[in-house]
Amino acid sequence: MFQTNLAVALQQFGKMKTFFKDPLLHFFILGGLIFGLYAYKHPLGDTSKTIIVSHPQLLEYIQYQRQNFNDTEAKKVLKALSASQKQQLINDFVKDEVLLREAKALHLEQGDRVMRKRLLQKLDFMTQAVSEKMIEHDRKAIKAFFAQHQSNYTVSPSIDFTHVYFSEEQGFEAAKQRAYRTLKEVKAKQADFASAPLYGDQFMFHVNYVARTPEYINSHFGEDFKAVIFSNDTPLNSWVGPFRSEHGMHVVMVSKRQSGYIPHIDEVYGQVKKDYIKVQKQVRQDKVIQGIIDGYKVKINL
Repeated sequence: MFQTNLAVALQQFGKMKTFFKDPLLHFFILGGLIFGLYAYKHPLGDTSKTIIVSHPQLLEYIQYQRQNFNDTEAKKVLKALSASQKQQLINDFVKDEVLLREAKALHLEQGDRVMRKRLLQKLDFMTQAVSEKMIEHDRKAIKAFFAQHQSNYTVSPSIDFTHVYFSEEQGFEAAKQRAYRTLKEVKAKQADFASAPLYGDQFMFHVNYVARTPEYINSHFGEDFKAVIFSNDTPLNSWVGPFRSEHGMHVVMVSKRQSGYIPHIDEVYGQVKKDYIKVQKQVRQDKVIQGIIDGYKVKINL
């Protein structure tokens, strides 16, 4: 009998250990502590004529102003302020606190949609702060996030080329003949990449294009020209053409063509981590808010 009771007790204890390890429970505990602390520091209906300006309050004020609840960043901002800037910050804090207290004393927040929106926004910032503190930044989780969203980090194809432009103001055939003569000349002289500006007419955009995407080239020259120079049939490091664009004729030298690819995570780790934190913060914030909503009874009378 004793052994049976002991086994049951140990089983219940194991369930309690699992319960207290639940991350969602940690959310609600931390959220409750933060909301409780905020309520203690900012009691509703506070009409006291004494305003205490402390270091923690200024840090909190900076965070709300910047909409960034990183304590370390707020401390850096406060430390970097000059004496006059710090005094201005204190003046702004006092002004906001006085106006807030007077508004509450007059019950201006009741039925005021603008005030209601600002209070909701402030509460939203607080839930962001709670959720941000719960995000783990381990590399394994970030790598898994990258694996699920690789297409978001695809590096677009790109191209390096220079060109000599020939306007069609005197007609298509005239531009075409000038382009062929120049193509023969630059080949004979073995003109290099940097020599392009010495020939042809002035182009409305650029002469040299470096590491430009298909979309960019299309916006300057049109679809047909873009397709030709990105084609592997167009040789590298050789003057070729003439090719027609939306603006006229061109003699072209392509020096580099890079296919699109999905980078290794190390190449984009900083951006992936930033995106991961953003997504996780939203997920956790939604859980925190839903936990608060679950504490209410909603009655719909339509």
